[in-house]
Amino acid sequence: MAAPLMEKLADSLGSPEPAVRLMLSILIGYPFALVYRRYLFHESSTVIHLFHALSGLSLAAFNFGSQLYHSAVCILVQFLMLRLMGRTVTTVLCSFTFQMVYLLAGYYYTATEEYDIKWTMPHCVLMLKLVGLSFDYYDGGKEPSQLSSDQKKAALQSVPSLLEVCGFSYFYGGFLVGPQFTLRSYQRLVAGELTDCPGKPPNSAIPAMKRFALGFLCLVIYTIFSPYYPDSYYLTDEYEAQPFWYRCVFILLWAKVILYKYVSCWVIAEGVCVLTGLGYNGVVEGEHQWDACANMKVWLFETTPLFGGTISSFNINTNAWVARHVFKRLKFLGNKTLSHVTTLLFLTIWHGLHSGYVLCFSMEFFIITVERQALALVRDSPLLTKLSNSALYPLIYVVQQFIHWLFMGYPLVPFCLFTYDKWLKVYSSIYFCGHVFFLVAFLIMPYLRKALMDRMSFLSFLLLCLTSVATGNKANKHKPWIETEYQGIVMENDNTVLLNPPLFALDKDAPLHYAGEICGFRVHNGPSGSGSVQFEAVVLDRSTGEGLVRSKEPLDCESQREHSFTIQAYDCGEGPDGVNSKKSHKATVHVRVNDVNEFSPVFVERRYEASVPEGRLFDRIVRVEALDADCSPQYSQICFYDIITPNVPFAIDNDGNIKNTEPLDSKHQRVHTFWVTAFDCGKNRAQADAQVVVTVKPSCKPGWIGWTKRVEYTPGSGSIPLFPSLHLETCEETVRNIQATVELQTGHIGKGCDRDSYSDRSVRRLCGAVRGEVDLLPPPSPAANWTSTLPTLPSSDSSLVFSFNGSNHVAVVPDSVVSALSGDHFTLQLWMRRGGANIQPTTTQTRGNRKEEETIVCSTVKNDDSYSHYSLSVHGCRLSLFYWPDVAAARPVKFLWKLEQVCDSEWHHLSLSVQFPSVTLYVDGVTFDPALIHDNGAIPNPAPRQRMFIGACWEPEEKQREILNNTIPEVKYVGGYHGLLSGVTVRPGSVEPHSVVECLYACREGLDFGDLETLGSGMKVHVNPSQSVLVLEGDDIESFNRAVQQVTYRNSLRFATPGVRPLKLSTSLRCFNEESCLSLKQLEGYLVVLQPDAPQISLSGVGPHLARPAPEFEGPRGVPLFPELRIVCSLSHAVNTAAQGMEGGALMSDAVAHTLDGCEVQPLGEELNPEREELLVDMDVVRERGLEIINTTAYIAITGAESISVYEDVLRSVRYRLAKGSARFERRFRLSCSEMNGRYTSNELTLEVNFLHSLDSMYHPSHLLASQQQFLHPSHHAGELSGHTLPNPHRNSVVPGAATVIIMVCVGFLVVMVILGVFRIRSIHRRGEGARGGAKEGSSQWDDSALTIIVNPMESYESRMGICADNEGEGEEDEEAAESPDEASDDQRIIIKKEGRDGNARRY
Repeated sequence: MAAPLMEKLADSLGSPEPAVRLMLSILIGYPFALVYRRYLFHESSTVIHLFHALSGLSLAAFNFGSQLYHSAVCILVQFLMLRLMGRTVTTVLCSFTFQMVYLLAGYYYTATEEYDIKWTMPHCVLMLKLVGLSFDYYDGGKEPSQLSSDQKKAALQSVPSLLEVCGFSYFYGGFLVGPQFTLRSYQRLVAGELTDCPGKPPNSAIPAMKRFALGFLCLVIYTIFSPYYPDSYYLTDEYEAQPFWYRCVFILLWAKVILYKYVSCWVIAEGVCVLTGLGYNGVVEGEHQWDACANMKVWLFETTPLFGGTISSFNINTNAWVARHVFKRLKFLGNKTLSHVTTLLFLTIWHGLHSGYVLCFSMEFFIITVERQALALVRDSPLLTKLSNSALYPLIYVVQQFIHWLFMGYPLVPFCLFTYDKWLKVYSSIYFCGHVFFLVAFLIMPYLRKALMDRMSFLSFLLLCLTSVATGNKANKHKPWIETEYQGIVMENDNTVLLNPPLFALDKDAPLHYAGEICGFRVHNGPSGSGSVQFEAVVLDRSTGEGLVRSKEPLDCESQREHSFTIQAYDCGEGPDGVNSKKSHKATVHVRVNDVNEFSPVFVERRYEASVPEGRLFDRIVRVEALDADCSPQYSQICFYDIITPNVPFAIDNDGNIKNTEPLDSKHQRVHTFWVTAFDCGKNRAQADAQVVVTVKPSCKPGWIGWTKRVEYTPGSGSIPLFPSLHLETCEETVRNIQATVELQTGHIGKGCDRDSYSDRSVRRLCGAVRGEVDLLPPPSPAANWTSTLPTLPSSDSSLVFSFNGSNHVAVVPDSVVSALSGDHFTLQLWMRRGGANIQPTTTQTRGNRKEEETIVCSTVKNDDSYSHYSLSVHGCRLSLFYWPDVAAARPVKFLWKLEQVCDSEWHHLSLSVQFPSVTLYVDGVTFDPALIHDNGAIPNPAPRQRMFIGACWEPEEKQREILNNTIPEVKYVGGYHGLLSGVTVRPGSVEPHSVVECLYACREGLDFGDLETLGSGMKVHVNPSQSVLVLEGDDIESFNRAVQQVTYRNSLRFATPGVRPLKLSTSLRCFNEESCLSLKQLEGYLVVLQPDAPQISLSGVGPHLARPAPEFEGPRGVPLFPELRIVCSLSHAVNTAAQGMEGGALMSDAVAHTLDGCEVQPLGEELNPEREELLVDMDVVRERGLEIINTTAYIAITGAESISVYEDVLRSVRYRLAKGSARFERRFRLSCSEMNGRYTSNELTLEVNFLHSLDSMYHPSHLLASQQQFLHPSHHAGELSGHTLPNPHRNSVVPGAATVIIMVCVGFLVVMVILGVFRIRSIHRRGEGARGGAKEGSSQWDDSALTIIVNPMESYESRMGICADNEGEGEEDEEAAESPDEASDDQRIIIKKEGRDGNARRY
């Protein structure tokens, strides 16, 4: 069915059916390219090779039917040659011979006298591809220094697979008509490397369409004009009857039209290559180039007036192939002309067996030679150069174009007419004008050069004539003449140089004696300044001018292979003395030293070692290499290697690659040792054989070796390597890229990771944030009750986490707080986690109403004379700030951010700095730029009323009348937030710097890399901002293993949060052979942070008792409770005392510098009576240090993260003061401190305050008591009491006689009262005397204020203290007892004690 359809289409177009099929096949390449770009670009190489091979085969079947087997056979044979014969010259020669012979046989059996489109047409393109493939594979085994830049780009390092060769050969963009491209370029196409946007299909649609349009235009021109200029017209009588000029012009126009047939096909096919990406040629001057597959330079083709320009613009890739693989590889011939002729001969045979091809390419050589001579003449002649740059050049250009296209069509006549009887008839009709023209030009060119280059002025010519007449009898009139250039060959270790052409000097004065004879040659330095000293030239025959060039000593090819110098001949002058001798011009001589096989191969190493896993066959186990010191490729190349040890399961190819012939078994034989030798191409054997040792390893399992599932971390140890012995085993698989991702999961530790567990306010202080922030979600208290209705969740750190359910959980900030937040410059900071924890959505939420925005903060504040409004909301994964600078006038602005962090249900820190109109957002310490939206539609103006909501916004009031009448309607919440919030603060004024924001978010734990300076070349390390994911990428396994072992975990917290952190290691490998690339499973483990050593906070320096006279407590400043307080924080750990010569073990405490976050002073027993007593703190010190204080009747709490010294200063300033006349007898206080938000607490320091009352005579009836006032306030007791100690109970006490009488009376009176059963006794106190014996005394307190009972206060103090007084106090009191034994016993006080209730320490 398809055949009749194609016949009808061909008839309608007026073209042959094969031509229509060919053009359709080229055009079908565009849909194929689109399929590849859309569906196969990211597929595996196998799928892409299969698609290209099948598509090309389908085109071959469509055009040639069953004859497609010809291409399949040649591809298969070529693949087998590469596989079986290796990288040898034999492979290249066999490939070239087979492919060329197969093509010529096809020409022989299918050729006719017409231009037929048969299977040989695409086969000639395929032949170049396959032969070039063998050359590129051979170049892959050479050292890079031996290759040119083009050869390096095309060299193949390994044998391609059969499917890869088929995809390369049948690629639809170049199978039928070209262009030529290398297998290496095709491999880069399949790998996705030929693109201007890595990882994506190339943006080549527009360049491809441009080439398609240009090719289609050329096709239209050919279709329109080709019927007017057919090839058959040359053979008609009508053509012969035309005048000569008409026949020449017809050739000119016919050549122009006929070439459009080739131009259109090549340009359209180039568009297919560009569309797939094969035409990508890198970036030049910032622009992407798509001319890698360009077969035509159309602009140059149309405008050049030169034959060479047309040839260089026509069939570019084929010409480049011939230049790279034929012309340049014939360099060993030593003659560029000979290489040129040989290359043209190859092109002649490659095109076909018709005589017309021979005549065409021979004429091309002749035309190019003449054109080069003409261009050199124009370049060297000042007159012609000036003429070519004059105003006459347009006329010259028209003449050039006429001659150019006339004689461009002249050699095309035999190219298109094929047989000699046809083209001979045409050439005869135009009288062989092309041959005549260029032959004449070739012959007169030397004379024309001489005439133009040696022209003289008329005066100089006349003077020359006169001189010639005057000296008409002079004999030596002419200079000798020699060739301008010579090529010479000399055998190594010889000195005779064979020149081509032979050295002959001619003189027009011959056969005159002397004047016509050549007396000698002179050798001069060459261009490089060397050569003349090694060579000399002698005259063999003076009459004929024959000479001989020879070296002064035998030459060594290995020292210098090529020599260049100049030579000059001189005649014998006018007599035997050589007077007036003349010299010829200087000719350049190039001498090449031919090598002799004088050296034998030498192995690079005497011993080669390799290790291979068992049970597999390898293409190459190890490569041995031998070098030959000879200079020529013939003798310096190693032709083959041989294993001389018999019966070993190994084989070696001609490139020295050793492979095993059978699977190796480590159990059968662990080590194989054998010997190899090498032969050069002159069959010289190596001087010494090389030993090869192959070790068979047990079967290898690819993967990570040395993985430890559990990693322990001791807090305070800095950074530790996570994988100190981990390394990747690939089992000899070649890997070109490795990427490993280490993930540390810390989301369950606090807010995403381990941070300082101080309060948010303390962290802000430690980070250096500017003070003045307002806490919008403070802990519930009588002063901050707007958060009391919000549910809270437990948190591992010190922050208070509030939960919002999206409906009725809303915090309404009081106006007194909102009024302090005016202005358009402020910083809003908060911790946020969308979704919350264990929060069930409401009914309306589950029905789909979650599409509305969720408002976090909604605020309207009053400025000087206006109101501004803003709201921070989330919607999906978008964060928006709606800001209204003036609700009455200005238009609102909406700032939008699209952030994954908003919707990932993880904790994130947001810091929004507003300096309107500038807004800066920091998420987890990273800056994000917003998108501005000015037009928000019809939005009602917010009411000018000051208020702020957290967790929702208010519904806009629709009735302004209610507001004007001061009737506030019931507030309805809209846009409820569903999630968790913590640390929501606003600080008006200047915004926070970036460093402070980073500090507030900073994680104290994370992944790190040990030493970046030791990172190997090609290695890359990337760590995300939270340092929970670290990515390593590289291409070298050894460098990658070293890098993995330097991945560390660090935790800068001295008291890190203990617990388990899951750890994952994911690995991705990319191999050169994607089909056999390794796939590694994800490794999972965990990092255990051990329990840190608990710090011991020790409070000391304060005695258990503080005794002061009552008036001191009633003073305006009271009495300091802890004037000599000392706070020490230490860590206790076990030490090995046995190693130090001590028995057993012990605990050692290391003093460390720590930060406290709170201390509390609490009265024990009943709370403070604010009318009678109070605790005072130096508020200047507190404010200076930035601490916070809570002073109640139950306790006084000082909070805030600060150093120990600061807390010591503040606590030493705490004073206790009593009101006048409200002195008590005793009050007890308890002091405790904590750090890390109460995680670690100090010892409880209890202080008992004793009030010493004075005995005044006006209060006592006995004059004896008044006489004792001298003992109440001795000066030295003030100092004694200030040390928080009282007199030592062990010292002697002497009581005066009067006091003893009074005591005895009181005791007797007490006994009488007990016997009478007086029930007014409040308490009975029993006291014992000291160690030297004391009498028991009882006393009771009467409610009669007129009765004063006098006791020795030291006795009650001694009975309770015992031996617990500190040693320092004992020493001081002993000294004073020795000086004044009577004074202490006379010091008496009244002490009234009352036990109070204990209270528990608080956490901050």
